[in-house]
Parts: sequence; structure tokens; C-alpha cells
Amino acid sequence: MTNVTYPQYATLKSFEKLPLTMRFTSNYDLLKDGKVLLVDTTLQGLKTGMRLELVIRRLDYEGKSGMIHYGPCYRPAFRNFNKS
Repeated sequence: MTNVTYPQYATLKSFEKLPLTMRFTSNYDLLKDGKVLLVDTTLQGLKTGMRLELVIRRLDYEGKSGMIHYGPCYRPAFRNFNKS
């Protein structure tokens, strides 16, 4: 098991719709490539340079009695906090 810390805030550098061939790729495989899943937005609502915040979302589940997988995703920041 590896303990990894992700930044609470990030800046959007680029974005694209995930191709159908990658839709079933693990979120952790994307993170290793320096990519993240964006949630709570549409493609039209995204702009390069916008501020993002880290949220935890359910990524997958293995049926009624199986394991539920949670992981890090990013969404547009609703509030801007000044850095001190």
C-alpha cells in the first residue's frame, strides 16, 4: 500500500473528453500520467487556467455485496481562498 497526497487546489492546464477506449481505465492509472477526472461540470463550463478543488467521489462498486471504490477527482472551485 502506498500513501499519496494530492494538492487540495490545482489549476486547469488543458482538458479533453475521455475517449471510449479509456472510459474503463482506473482513476489511479490516469493520476500516474498526470491527468485527473473532472466532475460537477460540463465541457462548456471549463476554461484553461481556472482553479480546481479536490473532492472524493465514488469511482466504482462491485455489486450489492462488493467493495465500493472512492478516489480523488477535481471540480471547479466554488470559493477562492487567499493563500496565507
